[in-house]
Amino acid sequence: MPEDTLSGLENMLILDRSQLLEEPDALYPFALDEWLGRCAGEGGPAVCHLWRHPSALILGSRDSRLPGAAAAAQQL
Repeated sequence: MPEDTLSGLENMLILDRSQLLEEPDALYPFALDEWLGRCAGEGGPAVCHLWRHPSALILGSRDSRLPGAAAAAQQL
């Protein structure tokens, strides 16, 4: 990977919440992402936020257009 691609990532914060499955609201991680993004935009560190939800399947608008996505979501 070119060195300039990694420029500015040396101080990246990795927030791994992938093992925390007790959050009942599937929208909470999105709100947290919004806040973290605003902080990064105001000069804070870059953040990689990892999360999952035990009872929700959340697809982005591009993901939902993938072949078979609707059938897979229906099956789940």
